[in-house]
Amino acid sequence: MITRRHFLRGAGVTLSLPFLESLAKAAPLPQPKRFAFIYTPNGYNQSAYLPKTTGANWELTPTLEPLAKLREHVAIVTGLDRQFVSGTGVHAQCGSCWLTSSAPQETLDGGFPTNTTLDQLIAREIGSNTLLPSLELSCNDFTDNKETRYYECVSWYGPGYAANVEKNPRAVFQRLFGKPDADATRSILDAVNADAKALNSRLGRSDQAKLGEYLESVRATERRIQMAEKIAGSLKPPTLAEPAASRSRDSITCGFRRN
Repeated sequence: MITRRHFLRGAGVTLSLPFLESLAKAAPLPQPKRFAFIYTPNGYNQSAYLPKTTGANWELTPTLEPLAKLREHVAIVTGLDRQFVSGTGVHAQCGSCWLTSSAPQETLDGGFPTNTTLDQLIAREIGSNTLLPSLELSCNDFTDNKETRYYECVSWYGPGYAANVEKNPRAVFQRLFGKPDADATRSILDAVNADAKALNSRLGRSDQAKLGEYLESVRATERRIQMAEKIAGSLKPPTLAEPAASRSRDSITCGFRRN
């Protein structure tokens, strides 16, 4: 029987698979629905970002120029500015109510307007049949313990209940693909090897190639994480002094000073 989602299983590990036409032919599967939010806490240069025109032919500003080929699929929503309410940190207040309709002065969680965020509402609708309805990640490497969860979390299950973020790449990988044992040098692909071989025999040539590429990408990610962890433990401070500042592109071209 072909289920809605396909997995490789073994030794307590579950590895999700990409869309494979060979399996879909037996029972057509709906395309997976995904939604992603990316929060940039320090914002953008508004004059170079916001279009001065509205409608389908919105202006391609310098910041939005890379989206030119996708223009017909992109909607720019403006006019969502919020008024800062004194009493809490501006960064914490912005992040904690970014994906909600709560007004800044609607303090549902101490002094903060946390509420169920849009991403969690969407996850309840489209993530009910997935292993992980939502995944919250952060690139913030600031370690000052004065930073509270209101600075870090933009996703909330409800007032006061944060969907805590994960910063460790290995932890994210293990959360997505499972962890077969405590041996960090072993690949999770070893655990699902038998299931992968059995599945491969059922696929057409193009899907066999796709499955091979997917499994190799998983292994490549494992190698990068292992290498990063190995190098991090052996890195030493450089013997050279850090440069004071970089020269502008106007004064130096290809390493030669302009006359």
